[in-house]
Amino acid sequence: IDFAERNDLLSDEEVRKLVLAAGLSGSDRVQSSIRKAVLGKAVESAEYPFDSVHSSGHVELGETFQGQAFSLPESELSKHLLAVGQSGSGKTTLFYNLYSRVGRPVWFFDLKQDYRHLLNREELLVLPWSEFRFNPLRPPEGVSPRRWAQVFSEIFGHSTALLSGSKNYLLKKLIEVYKLYGLFDEVSGPYPSLHELEVLVRNDGLNYARASADYRDRLLNRLEAMNLVGGSVFDCSQGYRVEDLLERDVVFEFDGLSRDLQNFLMEALFAYVYEYRLAQGHRDEDLRHLFVLDEGKRVFSVYKERQDASGIPEIDELTAKMREFGEGLVVGDQEASKLTDSIKANTFTKALLPTGDWKQFESVADSMNLSERQAEFASELGVGEALFQVGNGGPVPVSLEYYGLEKDLDDEEIEKRMAEKWAELDYTERDTTKRFRDKVAPGRSEEVEEPEILEDPEKEITVSSEADRLLKDVIENPFKALTERYNLFSSRYKGNKAKDE
Repeated sequence: IDFAERNDLLSDEEVRKLVLAAGLSGSDRVQSSIRKAVLGKAVESAEYPFDSVHSSGHVELGETFQGQAFSLPESELSKHLLAVGQSGSGKTTLFYNLYSRVGRPVWFFDLKQDYRHLLNREELLVLPWSEFRFNPLRPPEGVSPRRWAQVFSEIFGHSTALLSGSKNYLLKKLIEVYKLYGLFDEVSGPYPSLHELEVLVRNDGLNYARASADYRDRLLNRLEAMNLVGGSVFDCSQGYRVEDLLERDVVFEFDGLSRDLQNFLMEALFAYVYEYRLAQGHRDEDLRHLFVLDEGKRVFSVYKERQDASGIPEIDELTAKMREFGEGLVVGDQEASKLTDSIKANTFTKALLPTGDWKQFESVADSMNLSERQAEFASELGVGEALFQVGNGGPVPVSLEYYGLEKDLDDEEIEKRMAEKWAELDYTERDTTKRFRDKVAPGRSEEVEEPEILEDPEKEITVSSEADRLLKDVIENPFKALTERYNLFSSRYKGNKAKDE
């Protein structure tokens, strides 16, 4: 028994029967034969410390190292999948294969223009952020404005690192702007956008405690930056109908946007779909729709999860709830240690690909509960190989199926192929109500001053060499005190000037 346990053999039914027979037998000859049989099993296990696998699904991903087909049932994907591996290990190939075999609509949140190239083999809609129209203040179909205001404030606060005081202030202003649009009067009319919310916050008189002014300033800072860079996305009363997009394969390209804005758009779309499914009663254990996110720590950041002052992130709660509605989530990343405990715990299927960093490897190996020999085997995986674990089943090494794909589609080609589809997408332009205009600009007949929108931030935003030096130092040394950063400059005055800029 001790020998079998040390060699991870007690999970083998045949070995358990042999050990039991040895214990019941009084024959030295029988016990000697069984001892040799178990030793032989141990030698086999040392070379290949995994059980045989019997595939039961039609989402084929490759072959086990013993030449058996490896596949997943589509329904298991509604319980979420996590894949961890270094850049170039085969995560994207794995996701390509998943997409080609899943018979349900898939949304890709693409931060590196990896998935547009699927157009060379598949039929899907590619939406660069500059062509996307989305009003996050418009509640999903069947969801009341009051409920959506609470969900929105939580999502916005988490994605932009606002604490409770600022989130509460946001909720108050959101309710106010909804009232100014008559959305609690059961009157069908336009919806406010983030631009109107920014105007309302900026015009807040704040004839009360200084703390409220601080909350206002923090919120306004986030709204201004978001509308400045991504304002064209929110420049609508009703954007493209998310409910209709759920029936299509879509690549949302968010590269080129600020990190906060990328995070907000992804989290807002997660929340929007969940609240829509909940309102429509779309409970289903089978897979309805699949999200694919190849930079998981952007949304599921362990640092945000550990901020006690922020509370449990809303996105963590959504991850656990989404599976009840057939919404599957496929998450990939290079650094497992930076992912939330929630996403590790709430993914039914895990895939460990080659990792260059031992800390990242151990983080996944621990969550998969690998034995010492299995972990040693997994540490030697090559490119295009992965160790899969489905639920509480044993891990299985798999050679992933190759997915040949030319990555040759530039922006011009995407525009040429997608122009007709973009033109078919309908949205409603922004509008305001008289009550709103009277509130933010009483006594003035002219239009409310619009927040500025930058169409191409990379061309518009320039900084001095001193400010550039300061920004680079923040990136390289994020936890250095500001006073230390002033040592980069010939005088404290120049350092302070760079900071102000």
